[in-house]
Order: sequence, then structure tokens, then C-alpha cells
Amino acid sequence: MATLIGVVSQVVGEVFAVASDGSRRPISEGDRVYAGEQLVTGASGAVAVTMTNGQQLTLGRDSSMMLDAQMLAYRGESQAPVAETPPAAPSDADLTDVERLQAAIEAGVDPTQEGEATAAGPGAGAGGAGGAGGGHSFVLLSEVGGALDPVIGFPTQGLPGGPEFPDAEPIITPDPAPPTILGFPSAGESSNIVDEDGLPGGIAGGPNDAAGEDTIVSGSLGYSFGPNGIGSFTWSTGGLSALGITSQGVPLVYSVSADGLTLSAFAGDVLVFSLQLTDLSSGTYQFSIFAPLDHPAPPPGGSGENDLFLLFNYVITDGIGNSATGSLTLGVNDDTPEQAGVSDERPVVAGLVHEDALGNGNFEGAPQSTTLAGATGALDALVNFGADGRGSFSLDGSAAALDTLVSQGLTSGGVPLTYAVSADGTTLTASAGGNPVFTLVVNPDGSFLFTLQGPLDHLRQDGDDSETLGGSSLVLDFSGLLIAIDGDGDAVVGGFAAGTFVIDVEDDVPVQAGQDGEGPRVVGLVHEDALTPGNAEGGGQVLSVSGGAGTLDALVNFGADGRGGFKLSTETGALTALEGLGLKSGGEALSYSVSVDGTTLTATAGGKTIFTLTVGTDGSYEFLLQGPLDHPLQNGDDS
Repeated sequence: MATLIGVVSQVVGEVFAVASDGSRRPISEGDRVYAGEQLVTGASGAVAVTMTNGQQLTLGRDSSMMLDAQMLAYRGESQAPVAETPPAAPSDADLTDVERLQAAIEAGVDPTQEGEATAAGPGAGAGGAGGAGGGHSFVLLSEVGGALDPVIGFPTQGLPGGPEFPDAEPIITPDPAPPTILGFPSAGESSNIVDEDGLPGGIAGGPNDAAGEDTIVSGSLGYSFGPNGIGSFTWSTGGLSALGITSQGVPLVYSVSADGLTLSAFAGDVLVFSLQLTDLSSGTYQFSIFAPLDHPAPPPGGSGENDLFLLFNYVITDGIGNSATGSLTLGVNDDTPEQAGVSDERPVVAGLVHEDALGNGNFEGAPQSTTLAGATGALDALVNFGADGRGSFSLDGSAAALDTLVSQGLTSGGVPLTYAVSADGTTLTASAGGNPVFTLVVNPDGSFLFTLQGPLDHLRQDGDDSETLGGSSLVLDFSGLLIAIDGDGDAVVGGFAAGTFVIDVEDDVPVQAGQDGEGPRVVGLVHEDALTPGNAEGGGQVLSVSGGAGTLDALVNFGADGRGGFKLSTETGALTALEGLGLKSGGEALSYSVSVDGTTLTATAGGKTIFTLTVGTDGSYEFLLQGPLDHPLQNGDDS
């Protein structure tokens, strides 16, 4: 006998019972299921079975379950499973007799008169007809128990044969639980980018710049809650602090709102950025940046709008508590500084110092000075620092930067200048032959100090005391050495244009020694008596007079540039001054010429040389009288 498991109480879609021999029958409400059968549901099928132990068995879509008697025990079965015996069916012979008797009755034949008599005697049964041990026979009728309730105006139904009991309260069976839907939420990875160029003070463009200048971006995280419905969402701050991100040097602190939908970052009291989930069901978000982040600094003097990446993790939970994790990567594109102004309209930081104020210079009094100072922030005028704010200044000591000074060809006392920058990038030193010529100190706060320590060779040799290097197309141009960086270490792209940061040096020129004509003099005496023919008067009378090296130095204060050399002027004005003396020889006016090298003056009259004057660069000289000069007094005085 098959063990009855239960009766089907509810069917959805296609459900089958599969026997051990592989045959299957469709299941509908009211069908019985037995141990040894397997319940199978289709793609959209489900079934509920009320088990004989009073428990409820449910099976969801696209599933199968083998039925056995142990299921009743596992569910608290307190009595043995019911073994149901199917009713015995009559044999073929019985069915034939019955059918024959039924047909006779239907034809109006009295079965007691026409039917075959039962067998008599002991062999026929337990006893004879009507006596002890008589046998009995039965007739299977197709319709019995008919009833007629005549309608005569009052009830004719008999009284009940026993006591009546109230109907029992119906047993209320709870609806079977809905089948569990298998499925989980899912989340992945997404990304976006913002650009600090769009922050207040930001500068559009730059090397490696991201497209656009967006400081607010939105998008979708691309997650799905799955078949079990919407649950919850929470941003995570995990791993953010380990990134060590700062803004203006202040470490960021992160927090998530009570509802889990908004993540904020602060630097002190300043809100730096926020990330908000704007729609729970669709997964849309919005990221806003309000203050710059400190990006990794490039190599010294380098610049580039590199990206800083922030990784934000999150957790979603579906309607029944299943969870999934995802992430959003946000790139923050840097902002870089630039030189202020455009083209020919850029601001300039410049100044002037004076060689006259050097210790050996021909000082002319205040305000002449050998130093030039710029206050804190003096160099800021040259830079737009951008969104990252003010950084600092320094000097570039690379060979390429120093070459911008070397190419200016500056000398001191004829010796080319050499340059060096200190390791900390604050001090430039220029020297010539081991002698210091000047220093330039540039401080991080934008202040500077230039100190002239020795003279520079100016190109023009015209005695103009106001001549400057710049006036002779030479100027101390430090633009190629200057470095300015913003708040997170990016330098001005391409450095500074020539002529941006310059210092000029006013020349110091030599002056005649003494004041108001009371200075020293160099004099000598020659004698016409010694000419041929002449009235020689004996020893001591000479035609030439000379001075050795340095003789002429007494006439000059050379000033800061130091001793140079001597020569005769070839300027027309100088010769005119000699002609203005009105000197004659034999009544004929003298004419003058100076050699091309400026060493020899020759005076002639009527084609004859009257005298020569030779001046050496070392301050020596020699005067030689070769012809007579007409003296103005004609009184016979030989002296």
C-alpha cells in the first residue's frame, strides 16, 4: 500500500507528480500525493499540499521534491502514516450477473419469480434458506435510497432518529506563505571627474588639463536591488583617511549623514566636497567640490595638471536583507598657476643700484645705494596662482637656468661673471675671478634683496655717470631663474618671460682728482735753447720731458670700476680746445692730430713738426719739442 502524504490544496501553473517508473501525472487541487512520488513545478509553477500530519508543504517555481514517509515524522507526525486501501472492484463474472439482473429489472421482470434460485443445502453456504446455516445472496443495484418529500401543506419528514449536535467550528488554515523568490542585489564600479579650474580663482586650461571646468558632476552608480525590492543604501568612509589627502595643507575629515546618503569632507571648518545619492531606486548621485585638494607635487620647477583619485565605497541592501558592495572613483583634475598679464602687458618687478655707492666709488650722496629690497609679496604681482592659492618663490640652480645669465655676457674688470645658486634655492652669487660682484636673495614669501659688491663693466666709455646696464641694452635679468609655485607645488608653466624680473646697475665713472681746480698737477719744462740751431746755455736744458708708469694716476679718482688706462682723445672737441690756445710757430698757427690708437699727439706748422706728446696706457708720458713756438712777450727775457 502507498503511504498517503497529503492532499493538494493549491496549484499555480504546471505541476506534475512523477512516479518511480518515470510516468508523470498533472496535479490539480484535490489530488492526493503518495510517498515515492516526486513533485515537479514548471518555470512559473507552484504547489501547496496539506499533509496528513496537519502541516503545510509548499514548493516554488522551477523546483522538485521527492516525497517520503519521513516527511511526516520530521514535521511532528504523532501517529503512523495512513495506509489507504483502494476499494475492491467486482470481478468480470460479477459485473456480468449484475448487468443482466439490472437489465431484467429495468424491463419490468420480478427478480423473485424469474431469477435463478440460490443453491440449497450445506454446500451453498453457512445454512439453508430461512434456516440456521442457510445461505444469502445479494443484488447490486445501481440506484437505491431514493426519497420522496410530498408537498401537502405541512412537513412530512420524520423526526430525527438521534440527538442533534451543533456543527463544529471550521478549522481555519492560514494561507500558505508566498514562495521565496531567489535573487540578490548587484553593484559594480563607476567613475567621473571634476576640474579645479572651475573653482573661484581657477585658471582655465593648462598642461594635461581635463576637458571642461566642471566642479559639480552627476551620474549613475549602476546598481540593482534585484527581485526582492528596494532596501537601503549607505556610503562608506573606509579607506579614505588612509589616502592622506589634504586641502591647503589641512588633512580632510570625512563623515556620513544619518540616512547614509551623503558623504562630506572637511578641512577644519571648510567644506571641501560632498557626495550625495540623489535617487535611491535609480542610483543617481551628485559630487560637488568647493575647495582645492593638494595634488602630488611635480619635480622641482615642473608643472602639470595631474589627477588625484578618490575611491568611495558603498553598500546596498535589498528588501529581504541581502547586500552588495560597489564603488565610485572620482578624479579631481589639478589647477596650475600662470604668469600674470598677457604678452607685452605683463607686470614687471625692477629696480636700480649704483656703483657710485661702492666703497671705492665716486659717491654722490643719497639716494645712491648698492642694495635693492622688495617687501613680502613683492614678487606676487608676477603670478596668477589659481585655485590652489599662493605658494612660494625660489631660484632655479639648474645649468639651463644659469645659462640665461651667462648668455648676458656680463664682466667685471674684464673678467666674465660666474654664477651659483644655494642648495635651498634662496641665494644667487655672482663672482669674477673669485671676487664677489653681487648676490640676490629670493625668499619664499616673495620678498627679495639684491646687493652689489663689485663693479660691472658697462659698454659705453663716454664718462656718463648716469649710464645703466639697461641703457646699454644690458641689464641683470633674473627672469629665467625665478620659480613660483602654487599651493600644491605646481610651478608657473614655462617660467617667466625675459624682462619680468630685472635689476639695473648705474655706472660709476672716474673723476679728476681734487675739487675746484685745486687738484694735483703733472708738469714739465723743455727749452728751445736746446734746439738746433739754438743758443744753448749748457747743461740742464732739454727738448723732452717724461713721466714713468702711473705718473698720470695722480690726476684721477678712478672710482668703483678701478684703475683702467690712459690715452689721448681723438674727439674733435678735444683738438679744437688745443687750437683755442692760439699757439704759433714762425707766425703760423699750429694744427693738431692724434694717432688712431690714441697714444700720440702731433703739432705742426707749415708742414713741420713742432712737438709730439706720447701717453702710455700705464699712465706714463713723454713730450718732445722739435720746433720753436712763438712766445707772446718780446722783451728779450730768455726764461
